[in-house]
Amino acid sequence: MRLSLLSRNWATYPQILLCCVTVFFTLAISARAETRQLNLTLSSQENQSFQTLVQEAEALAKKSIQQTFESSPEVKNLSVNILGEHYGSLVPLLSVTVSQTNWQKDPRIQPWVKYFSSASHLLGFVKYSQPTSSSQSTVVPHSVPYITENEPNFYQ
Repeated sequence: MRLSLLSRNWATYPQILLCCVTVFFTLAISARAETRQLNLTLSSQENQSFQTLVQEAEALAKKSIQQTFESSPEVKNLSVNILGEHYGSLVPLLSVTVSQTNWQKDPRIQPWVKYFSSASHLLGFVKYSQPTSSSQSTVVPHSVPYITENEPNFYQ
């Protein structure tokens, strides 16, 4: 049986069915494209520098991205977060977000990476300096306002 449109035969039922099935599977395949997020932790070694820890994090991110895109072709976008652990502190070191298309064009993490600048301080690799004491110390008086019962924020 043929369907006609303005008295012209243009499709049979099997052709329409085939067209519908093709459209359905095309939509189903594109719907399978996914975004994945990996959260990885990297522990520092004894006497390791912060720079070495960051270099290891970069290598781990690159390896994870490459493996994920090779083993899971349905993943079209990937976000990798690397946390650093140092003497019990756990702090984000870097984050890489890249599409599979961009990774195939440029398989380096440098264009896609974001570093967390305070990580070295938070992990204890960089110590905060103590103010140096001078021979004459200047004391700045800290005045505390006198609070009375008439103040609106006074609670007993």
